[in-house]
Amino acid sequence: MAVIQPMLIVHQICVLLSVLSSLAALPDRRKPHSVREPTGSSPPARWSHSRILLSRDDRSRSRLDVFEKALTLAPDREGMLRYAFRVVLTLIDSARLRNRLLRIIVSVFMSRPSPTDAINVCQCLVLIDDPQATADTLERLLLQSAEGAVTAYQIGFDLYENSAQMFLHRVSAALARSAKLSNIFSAIEKEKHKDQKTAPIVEASSAGSTAETTKTTDDQPEKKETQEGEDSATAEAKSPSSAAPPVVVEPLSETDKEIKKRVENLMSILSGDKVIELHLQFLIRNNKADLRLLERIREEVRHSVTHNATVLANGIMHCGTTSDQFLRDHLSWLGKAVNWAKFTATATLGVIHRGHEKEALRLMSAYLPKDASGSSGSVYTEGGGLFALGLIHANHGGTMTEYLLNQCKEAIAEPVRHGACLGLGLAAMSTGREDVYDQMKSNLYQDDAVTGEAAAIGIGLVMLGTGSTQAIEDLLGYAKETAHEKIIRGIALGIAMVMYGRAQEADELIDRLAVDNDPILRWSGMATVAMAYCGTGNNKAVQRLLHSAVSDTNDDVRRWAVTALGFVMF
Repeated sequence: MAVIQPMLIVHQICVLLSVLSSLAALPDRRKPHSVREPTGSSPPARWSHSRILLSRDDRSRSRLDVFEKALTLAPDREGMLRYAFRVVLTLIDSARLRNRLLRIIVSVFMSRPSPTDAINVCQCLVLIDDPQATADTLERLLLQSAEGAVTAYQIGFDLYENSAQMFLHRVSAALARSAKLSNIFSAIEKEKHKDQKTAPIVEASSAGSTAETTKTTDDQPEKKETQEGEDSATAEAKSPSSAAPPVVVEPLSETDKEIKKRVENLMSILSGDKVIELHLQFLIRNNKADLRLLERIREEVRHSVTHNATVLANGIMHCGTTSDQFLRDHLSWLGKAVNWAKFTATATLGVIHRGHEKEALRLMSAYLPKDASGSSGSVYTEGGGLFALGLIHANHGGTMTEYLLNQCKEAIAEPVRHGACLGLGLAAMSTGREDVYDQMKSNLYQDDAVTGEAAAIGIGLVMLGTGSTQAIEDLLGYAKETAHEKIIRGIALGIAMVMYGRAQEADELIDRLAVDNDPILRWSGMATVAMAYCGTGNNKAVQRLLHSAVSDTNDDVRRWAVTALGFVMF
């Protein structure tokens, strides 16, 4: 009973703080003259309304100390902290108040000599967007013991599954800047330099051993480009002006070698390499797709729509399995696809080979633009190939982001630019990179319907969840200027993606979109509700969607409002 009672207190405090936070958003309709003046023998000074009635923010703030006291005085503090963490996430709607409560939970956790529940701590730090504190927690676990390192690995997996690329990059950068791990990272960098020097020899020998299996006419430009890259890299290595200064590293002790191994494992997890490799192996081993079902569909119904649907079904059924047997067995049937159906068919290869990043360029070489001067194949195939590369590297762009960025700059044909924008958006998803954003915006402003639609969606992908005011204003401003409905539809989706997970921060934008004269921007408001409040079950968001579902005069707006309910209640 001693444990249950404090938990009830924390629960009640969270409810009270949530109510006070909700009231703070309401206008204060009480009049100053309604406040009674104090009575007494001496002439009373007039008390201002603000002195009698504390601001609701102050009342909410003044009770945070009670919340902290309930946590620190609980007999089972670890159990209380886990309970408080769960209650705060489920009961508090206000993002600002939730972040303040989470900071208190983190401070109480970290006040312990050796916090044992580091997983919950890092979950809090992700929610309040504090990569430096996350890196400090991971560093402490790595240096602690082998058991602590295992906990750090688990946190790394959780971070990769639940965090944006930008947050992961900042955590990795903070770890690399750590003074305690500086010698470790110097040793890792030295090994990388050594590997880079021996890489051309290894690549040459492997290329010779597999020449017969990979030799195709489409591979020749790629091999030439690779050889040129190796030659330039060798020339730079030989040039004294471009040579990097030698890295002086002290010999590592046995303990440091063990820590180095832990750091390398954690960095591979945070970068996503380990997760993607494990997912790929699992899907390849457990591929249970029934090809006979696809055969029956292909034979029974001969129609262009069904042809496209069968190709899509094959991609979804074999997602991440690298099994393209069905397509290779029916190349003549697949060749019946024309124009955008050909674009889609090529793009499904990216779904099938999702995560197969090491061989991505070799696998897709036959479908990619050969050079900037001209196109040797179908522009729809090449656009689909670039889109497929983005699907393979979705949310894990790495060096492929630079390749797609260059293709986005150099592409001339509309379908190729369309595929490049979509692929680049997927590869650079949620990174918020300014150079990628500027290139997307440049393609958007060309006022080409096909390219502009993909560029607007690409901007939404790159700025996913950032809540960028600049991106929102740029998209909305251009939506008012352009006459292309396809571009406006792309902008509508892009705006919604920018506000993903922003909750109450998106309310002002939603109000603005919901009353717009353009029905496309109105359904963009419904999509923004879906993205901003996805999975929260927020009552205000549900009420807004239900109201639009029955009151708006446009069918698309009502359809999006009902669809958005599924996202909010997910």
